[in-house]
Amino acid sequence: MRIVATLAAVILSTAAGIFWYGNSGEESQPATEPERDVANAPARPTSKESLEQRMKSIYQDSVIEEGMGSIASAKQKWKMIIAQDLPKGKYSIMARGKLKKYGDGP
Repeated sequence: MRIVATLAAVILSTAAGIFWYGNSGEESQPATEPERDVANAPARPTSKESLEQRMKSIYQDSVIEEGMGSIASAKQKWKMIIAQDLPKGKYSIMARGKLKKYGDGP
């Protein structure tokens, strides 16, 4: 237990040193955030990638609903995907296939 307490104290003091600094005993001031390196920053997802992530999430939920026997709820989600996704989008195509399987397809 002492090791955990000692480790926690070390972590806290290290973390405090990262966020605060002082000059020769003067009052400490908060450290400023370093400039962001735009060239090495991770790329933001594009609108298409963001749309695909949302459709994937809805599709995964619909498959779970289908597996649990809640076909009506799954159908609603498939219809939502078809309405929101690109017409030739991966999840739109799969959702149309699922609806067709249950007799609600185009």
